[in-house]
Formats: sequence, C-alpha cells, structure tokens
Amino acid sequence: MYLGFVSDTRQVGYYWAALSLYAIVLGFFSAFTGVMMPRMSSLLSQGNENEFKKMIDKSFNIISTICFPLIIGSIVLAPQLINILAGSEYTGAIIPMQIIMLLVLVVGVAQILAVQVLMPLHKDKLIFTASIIGASVGVILNLLLVKKYGSIGTAIVLFVSETSVTFYFIYAVSKNKIINFPWSKFAQNFIYSAPYFFICYGTTLLLNRSVPILISAGLISCIYFFLLNIYILENKELKNLLNIVINSISK
Repeated sequence: MYLGFVSDTRQVGYYWAALSLYAIVLGFFSAFTGVMMPRMSSLLSQGNENEFKKMIDKSFNIISTICFPLIIGSIVLAPQLINILAGSEYTGAIIPMQIIMLLVLVVGVAQILAVQVLMPLHKDKLIFTASIIGASVGVILNLLLVKKYGSIGTAIVLFVSETSVTFYFIYAVSKNKIINFPWSKFAQNFIYSAPYFFICYGTTLLLNRSVPILISAGLISCIYFFLLNIYILENKELKNLLNIVINSISK
C-alpha cells in the first residue's frame, strides 16, 4: 500500500507480479502448519515432549528439503517465470521476485516456530514481541527505501522484516531451551541442493524460450530430487508426506 502512495502503478505491478509465486508457496506453508498445530498441542497435553521435539525436527527436515531447491530454481529461472506469469513487459519484477523468494525458507521456519512450537506452548508474549519487531523494522525501512527504490525497496523491506521476526523466534526458542535449532541439517540440505543451480542455469544456456526452459529444468530437477531424497538419503519424512499426498489425490 505504501508503495502505491510514494511510487506509480508500474512499480506496484512489478511488486505484485514478483509476489505471485511466493503467495502460492506461503499458502502451502499455512496449510501445513495449520494441520500440524492440533497434533503438537495434543502431544504437549499428554506430556509427550520427546515426540513433540521429534515432530518439530521432522517439520524442519521437510521444509529445508523442499525450500532450498525451490529458492535456487526460482532465483535462477526468475526471468522465465516472470515472462510466463506476467509477460515480457514485467522484466522489472525479476529482481523483486529473486529477493522475495529467499523468504520461502525464512517464512517456512517462522511458521514452524510460531504455529507448531510457540502457540501450543502458549508463548503468546514471544509471538507478540516478534510482531512488534517485524512491524517496526517494516515501517522504518519503508520510509527509508521504498520511495527511492520502488518495488525492489518494498521487496527488501518484506525480506528484512520477515527475517528479523524469524531470527527472533530462533533466539527465543534457543534462549528458553525449548528446542535446539537444527543448523547442521539445514547446512546439509543446502549442500545437497547445489546441483539445482547447475541444472537450472544449464537449461538457460542450452534453450532460449521460457516454456522449454522451465519444463526441462523442472523435469531434471524433479528426477534429481526424488533420486536423492527417496533412494539415496531415504528421507522418511518426505516419503510419508508423498504417501499422504498420493492417497489424498487417489481419494
């Protein structure tokens, strides 16, 4: 809204085009954490803290396994995605989209910590404090960046404010010894995701049209993703998630 006040409709259009894919992913995260919260509350009410922590670890594993490939692919293929989603006249949305898609992991972590950890534990004050931090950072950066940098500035505001909230959540759960944040697991999944960059970038060098590039990169990335996680790493959490999705589709 502030972008519309201090800039023009073109910049607003760039920002909304950049936000479209992120909004779809955010909907998935909201559905995932919404389904998990009753389960987490039930475990705590039964005093089963060990199972509670195991479920949190599984959620982090699923999020990091999915988010890193998605982030890398959307950043490398942002020109092609924007061309398909909004049209060739929206090239100004490419950089904002690349910035915003970094939030896929950041917001995924925040959703787990807020909805699956802090809310079932009734840590409402921590969630309120995080909201104040995010809002304050957002207001200040809006005033400093948006008028000068337009849609790119707004994307930076969104990224920094959401990141500040997520890091506060990590700090809060670590300080209160609620859970141990799995830094090593995230680093491992990031390393395993490096080939996605070469897959996506390689297709942009070999092909010159958006649709063939996206289809080729998507198919090769999916093959690598399933070979890595299902057959090599034997990711049990991902297998269970896939079984749930397949069963839901078949019904």
